[in-house]
Amino acid sequence: MKIQKIMYTLLLNNKWTKQVLICSISFLLFHSSLFSQKWEGLGLGDIGLAYFNHLSVDSAQDKLILGATGHLSHINGVSSCSLLKWTPENGVEILFPHNPSIMGLASIHDVLFSNDSMIVVGDNGMAVFKNGQWIFNYVNQNYAFVEIIPFNNHYLIATSYGYFHPLKKNPLLLEWDGGTTFTEFENISSHAEPTAGVFTLSKYQNHLYVGGSARKSSGGVMNDMMMFDGNNWVDKDGWITNITNLGGVNDMIVYKGDLYIGGMFYQSNHSQENLIARWDGQNWKNVGGGFGWGFGPGSETIDVMHVHDGYLYVAGQFNRAGGTPANSIARWDGKEWCGCGSIIDGQITAMTTYRDTLYIGGGFNTIDGDSIAKIARFIGSDFADTCGSTTVGIKTMAEERLQIVGYPNPADNTLHLGLPELRNQELEVFIYSSTGQMVFQEKMYLQDAKLVLNISQLPSGMYFGEILSNTNNYVYSFVKQ
Repeated sequence: MKIQKIMYTLLLNNKWTKQVLICSISFLLFHSSLFSQKWEGLGLGDIGLAYFNHLSVDSAQDKLILGATGHLSHINGVSSCSLLKWTPENGVEILFPHNPSIMGLASIHDVLFSNDSMIVVGDNGMAVFKNGQWIFNYVNQNYAFVEIIPFNNHYLIATSYGYFHPLKKNPLLLEWDGGTTFTEFENISSHAEPTAGVFTLSKYQNHLYVGGSARKSSGGVMNDMMMFDGNNWVDKDGWITNITNLGGVNDMIVYKGDLYIGGMFYQSNHSQENLIARWDGQNWKNVGGGFGWGFGPGSETIDVMHVHDGYLYVAGQFNRAGGTPANSIARWDGKEWCGCGSIIDGQITAMTTYRDTLYIGGGFNTIDGDSIAKIARFIGSDFADTCGSTTVGIKTMAEERLQIVGYPNPADNTLHLGLPELRNQELEVFIYSSTGQMVFQEKMYLQDAKLVLNISQLPSGMYFGEILSNTNNYVYSFVKQ
């Protein structure tokens, strides 16, 4: 960890006492072990180029559902179709060897349990599994079925036919009677461009919300979202304004009474927050600052959202949430964003909770430097490694900041910090305990080349600090006697 290397250097350069050195090294070794134990894999081995694009739970059988982006040829040495079940006790259950004539979906996007059947949608169409066998296999090479929900005793299926085939007209939203009949829902295609695609559906306040990718101007209705009020398709303030035309709406979810909308869009209206929006049925509301451009416009995205234990989890590909460090996954409590502090080397496209544990799937191969590929579960003690207000993670606090040395060290009542380049500037000064809890915050105006902090009220122990200015940020550490 970078912070560990910094602290070790500071220990040596300041010539602390042997007792303080031993205690400090023990502290760093403890946190090194702590940070490496936040995620673990499921032991599925190498699954090749495929990755898990869908995760859900079969609550009747108490099994985790794994939907992949292609057939799996390396599961226990057996070629499998794109859908699996898994339990910690028994491992993987292969539902059927790869055979397109029996289960022809090339990629799984959504699973719905209804009337003792498991309805699976994905690339090429849909399939139904009941009583241990596939009983219905609807295949259409032109379609990608993306999501399915029950609706008025029938089912609605979001499709992205036109998204993959831009020269052809897209039905966008199909109504399925549960048998063999598929019809377009409420003439939706006339309200979007031919290249449109629908990726997500949500029932909110007795209305149907549809999200996807379409750039039709206001009045044409879609603009990445549509709402059906029971009679008409409705436009609400132009819906999502995408100033890049690179993506659209990927997922919607209801959390604490509001509809949250995530995807790849950079808004110039409403709350002006990127990748995420929040709608209460009448007004747009902010979401803690949205997501920054850490990877650059066009590469950052929210792919999936999930509510668990009173929190909203958001995942995709990004590195900051509301200004808080968060690598590809973040947590929102309605007021602030938190990150778990892990480094995930790829995009997260699926997320669920199984037996009160958070699971993620996607195109990643390592987490925190460990070989954890395509699927993982969170085993850390607390997700909130970095948050937007009261706590700061030990390992992220020093990243991208200059290091300065305070004296004397150990200190008694005062700590001196030399900052000649910040003369005549207003600074914001923070001190954090060894567990990352903020214990001091104050704005100060630096007239001289030295900042003097009164630390007489702090208990004995190790502390970390940061100083924010208009030009640079700094990190320091000290021991209070």
